[in-house]
Amino acid sequence: MKKSVGIVLTSLATIISACGTNKPKSTPAPSRSEDQAQAGQKAPAGARGETGSKGDRGPMGPGNAFPYQVTDGNGAGIGDATWDGFSKFNQGTVFSFESLDGAIFTVNPTTGFYAGTAYCLYAANDCTGTCLNPVSPGSSNILVMGRTSLFWLRSPTTRTLQSYASYSIDNGSGGTSCGVAGGPSQEWLVAVPDAWVKPQGFVYPIPVPLKLEKAL
Repeated sequence: MKKSVGIVLTSLATIISACGTNKPKSTPAPSRSEDQAQAGQKAPAGARGETGSKGDRGPMGPGNAFPYQVTDGNGAGIGDATWDGFSKFNQGTVFSFESLDGAIFTVNPTTGFYAGTAYCLYAANDCTGTCLNPVSPGSSNILVMGRTSLFWLRSPTTRTLQSYASYSIDNGSGGTSCGVAGGPSQEWLVAVPDAWVKPQGFVYPIPVPLKLEKAL
């Protein structure tokens, strides 16, 4: 009887031992070196390059800040011209300058006569009465050539629809003549009632030769 019990116990021990040897082994976690090998490491950002040198500043363009003084044939200063006027003067063409009182005078440098394109229109048929002109809105300080004198439009004026029957016209020798319209015509005009009072020392026609020198 005791021998039988010992055999049974021996058998159970053998079975338990066998079961223990069949237990699955646990897989170890990958090391940090393996993670890095799989995903790779991000490279550090490159250093920022040096800021490029600033380019040289271009030359300042000529303008109204550097006017040229206009003198007549007698050596009298009569106004100032911008670079544009100076350039046209050197080309021997018509140019404009600002007289001492602020009026813009357009002159023929060869003859000294007014050479603008603004002329008077008149309601009368004999070039008498108020000077009218189809000046552009906003224009100011321009001179208008009438039959007997120059007129000065100092500031912008509202245009109104008016009739005219005659007009002053360049006679080709520095003066003006009266032209008569074929009939009364209507146009948007402004009245230019003020005859230009020439600044002291201003002689008209302007004595030539004219000179332009850069103002200091």
